[in-house]
Amino acid sequence: MKRAMPMEVTAAAGAPQLNYDQAFATWVQQSKDMFARFGGNFDIQYANPAFCRNFGIAMDAIADAGLSQFGILREISTQWCDLLERAYNDGKERSEELWLPTQNGLRCFRMHVAPERLTGNGPVESVWADGRDITDIRGAQSILGETEARFKAIVSNVPGAVFQLAMHRFDDLPRFQYVSDGIVALSRLAPEKLRRSSDNFTGLIHPDDIAAFHQSMKSSSETLTRWSWAGRLCAGTHAERWISLQATPRLMDAGMVLWDGIMLDATDARRNEEKLRQSEEFLRDLCVRVGMIREEEKSAIAREIHDELGQLLTVLKMDLSCMREAGGLDSRSVAKMLRMESLTDDILYRVRDIASTLRPKVLDLGLAPAIEWLAQEFSSHTRIVCRLSINGDELCGNLDSTAITAIFRIVQESLTNAARHARAKHIDISLTRRGQFLQLLIRDDGVGFDPDALPICCNGLSGIRERAVILGAELRIDSSAHTGTTLEVLIPHVVTSA
Repeated sequence: MKRAMPMEVTAAAGAPQLNYDQAFATWVQQSKDMFARFGGNFDIQYANPAFCRNFGIAMDAIADAGLSQFGILREISTQWCDLLERAYNDGKERSEELWLPTQNGLRCFRMHVAPERLTGNGPVESVWADGRDITDIRGAQSILGETEARFKAIVSNVPGAVFQLAMHRFDDLPRFQYVSDGIVALSRLAPEKLRRSSDNFTGLIHPDDIAAFHQSMKSSSETLTRWSWAGRLCAGTHAERWISLQATPRLMDAGMVLWDGIMLDATDARRNEEKLRQSEEFLRDLCVRVGMIREEEKSAIAREIHDELGQLLTVLKMDLSCMREAGGLDSRSVAKMLRMESLTDDILYRVRDIASTLRPKVLDLGLAPAIEWLAQEFSSHTRIVCRLSINGDELCGNLDSTAITAIFRIVQESLTNAARHARAKHIDISLTRRGQFLQLLIRDDGVGFDPDALPICCNGLSGIRERAVILGAELRIDSSAHTGTTLEVLIPHVVTSA
C-alpha cells in the first residue's frame, strides 16, 4: 500500500480543490479497522484510535513505541515483526491472520502490510499495516463447518439420498441444488452429474411412471403441499429399483419452489408387498376351496341324513304304528309301542334339524329368504328379538352361491355367539349397499367384550374371519364392556355378478 499523497483535481476553472489526503486521514481516524505505520525498528510512528482502543493505550503514548510495550505476547509479537520484516526486505505486500490479545480478549485479525517508499525504486522507509477483526466471521465459519460436518455425518447414515430440488414456476425445469452420495446406490449416477442436469435423473424413470412423477411434482408446486411419489428407476443394465420420494416444498423469491426431501430404496418393500399380496390371494383361494369342500360335504351329509336316515326312521315309525294297530297286544306293550313311536318322532325331528343346520334348503331360494328364515328360527329358539332389514332384494339376487353361503354362515355364527355369550335382548341385522360395497351390520345390546383380548384363533370369531377372507371383505368388530357388540362386514362388489 503506497502512502496517499495530496492530489488536487480541478473540474473547471474556479472549482474548489479536493484534498484527498485529508479525506483519507479522516476515514482512517473513524475506521473500526486498525491502522498503524511502523518504522525500520518496528517502532510505531502512527496508530489510529481503533488500534489504541484494541490494545488499551493512549494516543499520546504511541510515538516511537515498539510492539513489546503494548502487552502483546512474545510469540504473537514475533509473528507480527516477522510479517513487517519481510515487507521491509522484499518490498512486497502480504496478508496473514493473527490472533492478538486485545481489551476484548483474544481476537483474530486479518493483517495486511504494505511497504512505503519515498521514490518509486527507493528503499522501504516504513510499512503500513491495517487489521480487520474477523473473529466473528471465523466463529461463524467454525460453526458452519461443524454444522456441515454434522449434516454430512447424518446424511451418510441415511438409508437413501437426501436432496434439494428447485424449480421456477415459469419454466417448470427442476434443478438439483444438492444431492447426497446415497444417490449413487439408487441411480448409479454421481451427484455432480445430477446437479448439472436433472434430465439425467428423470431419464432413468420408467416410462409408465414418468407422468405420475411430473404430475405429483406439479401438484406439490401449485398447492405447496407435501410431494410424495413412488416409481421405478431403470439404471442401465442394472435391475429396476423402486424409489419412494418424500419432500416438503417452500416458496422462495421470484416464484421459485424449493423442495427438501429424501429418496429411499423401496425395492425390497415392494417385493415384500407383492409376496404378501400373493400370499393373501393364495390364502383366500385356499379358504374358498376349503369352504366349498366343507359346504359340499355338509350338503352331502345333510342329504344322506335327510334322505336315507330320515326315510328309515319314517318307515320304522310306520311299522310301529302298524304293529300297534294290528291288536293282540296287552296294555303294557301298547304303552311301550306309543313311547317308541314318540321317540322315533323326536329322532326324526332331530335328524331333520341337523340336516337343516348342515345345509338349510332355504339357501337354494337366495340370501334374503335364508337370513329371514334364520332370524325366525333363532328368535323362536332363544326368545331374543331379532330385527331384520334388507334394503332391496336385488342386492342379494346377484350374489353367487359361494358368497351367499359365506354371508349366511357369518350371520349364523354371529347369532350363535350372541346367544352363548352376549346375554342380549335385541339383535339388529341389516344388509345394504354402501358405495361399491355390500354392508352387513349385526348389532346386539349384550354385555360386550374386548376384541383385542381374545386370541385370534377364538372359535367364536375364527369362522367369521375365515369367511370374510373368502369374500375378500373387510371385517370390523366394535365392542366394549356393557356397550353391546357391532359387527360390520364390507363385501366388495367384485363378489357379485352383473
